[in-house]
Amino acid sequence: MRLAAGIFMRMLPKFLPFGKRPGINQTLAVPLCHRDLWIAFGLAGVVILLGTWQMVVGVCGVYHDDAIYVITAKALAQGKGYRLINLPNAPFQTKYPFLYPALLAIIWKIWPSFPENLLAMQGLSLLAGAGTVAFAYLFLVHFGYTSRGVALVSGLFCATSAFYLFFCTLTLSEAPYALLSILALWGIARQMQFPFDNPGSQIVLGLLLALPFLTRVIGFVLVPAGLVSLYLAGRRIRWVGLGAALLVLPWILWMLVGPQWSPNQVETYYTNYGSWWSSFGLLNLSRMFIVNLFYTIESIAIISITLIAKMAEQCLAINILSIFIGLILISQILKDLLSGKLLALYLVGYFGIVVFWPWPPFRFLVPILPFLLAYLLKAIWETIKKFRVLYNRRLLLALSLIILLGFNLKLVYQIGKVGKTMGYPDLSNLQEPVSWSSYEHIFHWINNHTLPNDVIVSGLDSMIYLYTGRSAFRPFAMNPMALFYFRDTPPSTLGNLIYILRSYQPKYLIQTPMPMFSEEKPFSQIIYETFKRYPGLLETVYVGKDKRFLIYKIQLDRLPAANY
Repeated sequence: MRLAAGIFMRMLPKFLPFGKRPGINQTLAVPLCHRDLWIAFGLAGVVILLGTWQMVVGVCGVYHDDAIYVITAKALAQGKGYRLINLPNAPFQTKYPFLYPALLAIIWKIWPSFPENLLAMQGLSLLAGAGTVAFAYLFLVHFGYTSRGVALVSGLFCATSAFYLFFCTLTLSEAPYALLSILALWGIARQMQFPFDNPGSQIVLGLLLALPFLTRVIGFVLVPAGLVSLYLAGRRIRWVGLGAALLVLPWILWMLVGPQWSPNQVETYYTNYGSWWSSFGLLNLSRMFIVNLFYTIESIAIISITLIAKMAEQCLAINILSIFIGLILISQILKDLLSGKLLALYLVGYFGIVVFWPWPPFRFLVPILPFLLAYLLKAIWETIKKFRVLYNRRLLLALSLIILLGFNLKLVYQIGKVGKTMGYPDLSNLQEPVSWSSYEHIFHWINNHTLPNDVIVSGLDSMIYLYTGRSAFRPFAMNPMALFYFRDTPPSTLGNLIYILRSYQPKYLIQTPMPMFSEEKPFSQIIYETFKRYPGLLETVYVGKDKRFLIYKIQLDRLPAANY
C-alpha cells in the first residue's frame, strides 16, 4: 500500500497541467491592513442586518433537513445518541455528519426550551454566514486571487443574495460548512507559503482540513485538493494526511453502519445516500450528469443576481445569458487551475461531485457563492477592459452594479416582509404565501387528539415531530430520478404507499402545502388515487381554514391484503 501510494504521488504531476515545483501553486501574499478588516466587518454586518430582517424566528422544518439537524441535536443533548428519534425505529443517523448537530446540541443542552431555543440555533447559522462572507473577502485579497475592489463587490452581492440569506437563517449546515471550508483553505494556503515542519502542527492542519467533511459529506473534496496542492508545492503531506485521516476514516466507517438498501427505501432515505444512485442505473448517470452540468452553469447567475432570476422565468434569452455568464466564470476558474491555484483545484473538485450528485445542484452552490461571484466579477472586468471603445467603463460598471444590488435588496425586503406577515419563510411563491398559523393549528389538533405513541405520516414529517413529539416519516420513497430528471417516470406509486402503510402501521396521514418541494403534487395525486380506489381507507378528521391543510385517520383494518 505504501509503495502504491508513493508511485501514485510520483506519477501525479505527469497527468496534471502543472508539475511538482516548489512555489508553483503559490501567489505572493498581500498584507492585510486595517481597511481590509473594517471591510470584512462591514460585509459581515450587512449579512447580519439583512439576515435578521429576512429570518423568521421559531419556525423549523420548512426545508425538511433543517428539522432533521435539530432532531439529531435534541437526541445528542438528551443522551440518546446520534439517532433519528423522529422515526419509529429511531435508527442511527449515518447520513449527515455530526459536527453541525453537535453544535446545535450544545445550544439545546444550555437552552432546552423548544421552539424558543431556535433563536440561538438560527443565530448560529447567521453568524456563520456572516463570517463566511468576511473571511472570503480576506482570503481572496490576502492570497492574491482578486483585487480588493472585486472581492468587496462580490462580498456585497453575496451578502444581499436572498438565496444565500435564506440558507443562513435556517438551521442548515451550508453556512457552517462554508466558513469551515474557508478556514481549511486558509490553513493549506498558509502552509504552502510559510511551511512549518513540526509534525504536531501538521496533524492539526490535517484535522482542520477534515472538519468541513464532518459538516457536509461533499467536504471530502477538500482533503485530496489540499494534499495535492501541498505536494505540488513541494511540501510534506505525510502528517497532514494522517491528521485528516484521523477524522475522515471514523466517519466513513460510521456511515457504513446504516442500512444500505431497503425495499421501500423509506428508512434508507434518512440514513444513507446509496439508494439515490440505485434508482438511476449506470446508463442513466450520463443523462443526470448533463442535466446537472447545464443547471449548475445556469444557476450561478440566477442565484447571485435577482434581476436575472426574475427575468429568466419569462425570457429564454435571459436563460442563454445565464449560461454564457456561467461559462465565463468556469473559464476563469480553469485558467487558475492551469496555474495550479489551490482555490481553483477545490472548486473544480467540488463541481465534479455536484454534477454527479443525484439531486438538483442549486442548493450546493450556496457554500461556494462568495468565490463564484469573485471569479465572475473578475472575468467580467477583464473582459470589459478589452473594449477600449467604451467610454467611462468604470462608471458604467459601477452604475450597473448599483442597479443590480438594488434589485437584490428589493427581493430581500419583499421576502422579509412576507415572512414576517405570514410567519413562514418561503422563496418560491410570494404571491400566494402560506401562513404558519395553519401549521400551528395542525400541531394543536395532533397534541389534543392523538396518543403520544401514535405514528404519523406527512410530507413535512420532521416538522410534525419537532412540534408534537409524535413519531413521523414520509410515506413515499424519495426518488430524485423521477422528481428531477425523468419526468415521465412517477416519483411514487399508490402501491408503494399501501406497502409503506402496511409495514409501519401509522395512525394518521397529514396533507399540507409543501412550498419549495417538488414532492407536493405527486403526493397529493397519490392521496386522491387512494380515495378513488380504496374508499374508506382514509377518514377525514380535520380540515383547516386553508383547505389545503387536512388530517386523515388511516383505517388500518381496510388496508388491502398484500400480493404475494
